[in-house]
Amino acid sequence: MRFSFSAEYLKVKPPSSNFGEAWENLCFVLLQAEHGGQSLQRLAPPDRGIDILCRSIGTAYQCKSNEHGAFGTINAGSCIESLNRAMTVQTTFQWKTLNYCLNAPFTGDGLHKILTHATSLGLPSDCIETLGPDYWNDLCEKHSSSIEELFDYRVFVSESQVRDALKKARYYDSFIEQAMQSILSDPLSLTVTNNRCPAALVLPFSGELTVEHLIDVAMSIYGVTLDRANFPDLRTSCGPSISLTTDRRPHPFKTKIRDLTPEQRASLQLWIKLVWRDKLADDKGYDGEERMMYLMTDTILRRELSGIPASDRGELTLKRTELIFQASIWQSLTKLRST
Repeated sequence: MRFSFSAEYLKVKPPSSNFGEAWENLCFVLLQAEHGGQSLQRLAPPDRGIDILCRSIGTAYQCKSNEHGAFGTINAGSCIESLNRAMTVQTTFQWKTLNYCLNAPFTGDGLHKILTHATSLGLPSDCIETLGPDYWNDLCEKHSSSIEELFDYRVFVSESQVRDALKKARYYDSFIEQAMQSILSDPLSLTVTNNRCPAALVLPFSGELTVEHLIDVAMSIYGVTLDRANFPDLRTSCGPSISLTTDRRPHPFKTKIRDLTPEQRASLQLWIKLVWRDKLADDKGYDGEERMMYLMTDTILRRELSGIPASDRGELTLKRTELIFQASIWQSLTKLRST
């Protein structure tokens, strides 16, 4: 997914006082943007099992979240408790459908438990719906101007993390020491975005280092490699072509950072172009299908890849690889922020 709905990036801004309330506010803002002509309202305490109500269409919304976002899970127990409370006010609010607004997938057979419980309460099978991370990701892309103030996707990188990135990029120890001395003696703060998700790196660097060095550091921190993904079922492969750009114009690898203009340095972007081939990679190819299943939930996969026929092997290959890169970036940044 392009967006991450974890506590690292979603701001807790007044009147929200915790992450759960911030998630509810985000859902409300997006639903307003999507259904602007309908009468949406947030329900104040006490908790009646409903957070948002749209009276005009008889739809209730209950927001459930996990601070880890899509890498976490939602427990069905709290959802069932909310459903029980919502049933006590069904006549009052006249809701016909209850939507669970989730930033993470359910645990195990959680959805089955909820639907079974709903049936035991006499609710029809189509009364309960789930709006998962993929749904909110689509709305964020569609209504980006409405939610940009609710997120802070900056990731602040320390000198020691830059050092670790240079080590991971396999530079000699002597070069790393020289580079770090240059960074410490005359630090230059850079912001590097990427074209696959909104995460932005804010890192200390040196004007004496080159564009190539900055690319290597950014790739390491973002968790991006040049390895190609193999998709045996499609008999295709896909891998990245990497550059550092300003306004989509690539900078030469050997250019020193100090030789870029202030305007260029202010809009640096790691540009990840995906290139697919109508054959499997002969060397350094990893199993793309296995990587997808490891990084992402089945729900997200089914949603993101639905509607693309298997016969369109190129489009399917590119979409699969994009999902792998997006999930890898978020996972890498989550690990970075935990250190």
